[in-house]
Amino acid sequence: MINENFIKILNDLIDKRIKEISPKVEIWLVSNVDEEKFTAQIQHPNYSKAIFDDVQIMSIGLGHFKGGIMKLPSIGDYVVVLFQTNSYKPIILGTVFNQTTIGTQQNPIIRIDELFLNNKEKGSYIVLKPDNTIIIRSVDSSGNKKASIELDTDGKIILNGGTQPVARKGDSVSGGGTISEGNEDILA
Repeated sequence: MINENFIKILNDLIDKRIKEISPKVEIWLVSNVDEEKFTAQIQHPNYSKAIFDDVQIMSIGLGHFKGGIMKLPSIGDYVVVLFQTNSYKPIILGTVFNQTTIGTQQNPIIRIDELFLNNKEKGSYIVLKPDNTIIIRSVDSSGNKKASIELDTDGKIILNGGTQPVARKGDSVSGGGTISEGNEDILA
């Protein structure tokens, strides 16, 4: 008969080995970004001397130079980091967004089943809504709305809150401005 103590020790050794070979996922802080190499320097949020340089950043892509979404994290962002099995080589999987990470800034209104895409804090954004409506908003550096375009499922184009079902070059636009082309502003 096998001793119960032996079985406990064996199970503890197996658990320890599984933990050693399993990938580890942790939250780290971005301390620097290299735009040319598409890498970042990260440091542990509780141990300032724990630093990794040239950490690769995962993106949503279709392959090398075949398109996709690529976004570098900003300095000060909290990121989800995967440490590869049997390696201390981390990969940044994405950034963490919640009330803690944005501090005093107001949360954007994002609802379940919506896709929200923006370029920076208080920046312009695009929202894909569950009813297939698309909203594009332009904002200034203070976060104030400057222009908006909404494409609804009835074929209407809503500019700055006014409905304009069909617009051609030179037509006036509800909410102000005219339709134009080239390097001119679309909305005045």
